[in-house]
Amino acid sequence: MLNLEVSFMEGKLASCENLIKEFWNILEPKINSLNFKASLHQLRLYETSRNFVNYYGEKEITS
Repeated sequence: MLNLEVSFMEGKLASCENLIKEFWNILEPKINSLNFKASLHQLRLYETSRNFVNYYGEKEITS
């Protein structure tokens, strides 16, 4: 029901992967607008105690 009741999820499948991307899209500009030397690096969203998803934004991660 999130895709029907929450505006930023409208038209999207209510999955952990889509939720965390939308959370990132909300949080990153707000954090970047603060005048601190900080940036959003990672979000982790737990579905259960053993099932979670990490998101690092759209940046390409290289090792």
